[in-house]
Amino acid sequence: MGTVAAAVIGHQAGASEAKPGPTQTVIETITAQASGDSSGSISIGNPAPSPGKGTQLRSGTFTLTAGHCVDLESKALNWGVTNCNNSDTSADIENYNVALEAPNSSSGNEIAVLTNGQPSSFVTCQSVTNYVSSLSPDQLSNGLRMCVHTASGNDALLQIKSISYDVGNNMTLSFAAIVWEG
Repeated sequence: MGTVAAAVIGHQAGASEAKPGPTQTVIETITAQASGDSSGSISIGNPAPSPGKGTQLRSGTFTLTAGHCVDLESKALNWGVTNCNNSDTSADIENYNVALEAPNSSSGNEIAVLTNGQPSSFVTCQSVTNYVSSLSPDQLSNGLRMCVHTASGNDALLQIKSISYDVGNNMTLSFAAIVWEG
């Protein structure tokens, strides 16, 4: 997201007044938010997020072993990673081993995989429409980026940093994450 400035030159102050005399030239600067897409095109005039919306809540990394969940809004150093149980309504992502799940999909908790052309941004996570409640292991790969709508109504961008399997074929996923107020 950048800023584009345009100058309008030649607007005459007082042009509607009938007084003779020197004409003052006013230079107006117009500033708009600009965003780019994968093709390099720029759209101008995207509204700024409302106060609070889009504010970064936290960023960092965490690891999910099989059977563990993460609460993306947790302030804990380990991101609230814990052994899952079905009654945990604060969990946003669960490594169910046979799938990566959004365990509270009835509360709006969902996952959307981003394509290579989509920017890694809050605006992208707000606008994507391909949200699902789970991803199978064959859909997961190193570098994969995904948006998550949390059960609390916030948005997160996750990127898989590594995937590994132990001798029992239990999956461990490491993520980089940014969480925004949604």
